[in-house]
Amino acid sequence: MSINMRRATQAAVGGPHVLAAATLAGGLATFAVLLWLLPAPLVLPAISALLLAAACAIVLIAWRRPRPHQSLLSYWDLAGAVTFIGIAAALLSEPDQALPLFEAGRPLRAE
Repeated sequence: MSINMRRATQAAVGGPHVLAAATLAGGLATFAVLLWLLPAPLVLPAISALLLAAACAIVLIAWRRPRPHQSLLSYWDLAGAVTFIGIAAALLSEPDQALPLFEAGRPLRAE
């Protein structure tokens, strides 16, 4: 194996690929914990919010790093995939069941 091919292989393994694996592992662990802690109707809205926050963090990483020319996966691709999964989780959840989650923090109005 030539030195150039070895460097290209090492470059392709790091960066976005490692972050994708970490995001997948963290997402599955978070899903399992939320499934255990929250009532079932609130799991998908909570996962959606966490995935969109993770996508924002990945976008900040992508914004700070230059896009490699030969990589099959970039940070921008990963941020788009996490955003897509977060929006899909939000669409699959029922808004009526997630409404008490947002109303719990609102102060009562004096009428």
